[in-house]
Amino acid sequence: MSTTLEVPCQACGGAGCRYCNGTGKVAFPNTFGPKEERITPEDTAKFFKKIDDVMGVPSAVNHPPHYTQGEIECIDAIKSATVGLTGLEAFDTGTAIKYLWRWKHKEKPIEDLEKAKWYIDNLIKHLKESK
Repeated sequence: MSTTLEVPCQACGGAGCRYCNGTGKVAFPNTFGPKEERITPEDTAKFFKKIDDVMGVPSAVNHPPHYTQGEIECIDAIKSATVGLTGLEAFDTGTAIKYLWRWKHKEKPIEDLEKAKWYIDNLIKHLKESK
């Protein structure tokens, strides 16, 4: 086993941030006793999750800040907006909403707006072709 333990950064969920120097991982010595007693990446992730829960740190998976703006979460808006839609229509609508919802809170806002536009254009193309 390595003497260094690498785990996904809990602050960014592995996407890369200032806490992990953009690597998406945090490394620290893994010299906590005999080989069979050394902590695993899973143990470490559980430990950091407990700390995050106690301190109220938002999760990169559950309720991330860029999806919880306003009074409702993005996922709830998407569920409502796609009622009655199926397949490509539901997917493109939901994905466009996702990018429009979060663009102002991401590091590359123009990229998110371009992605939203791509899904809207794809939906328009699909609707024109299915006439």
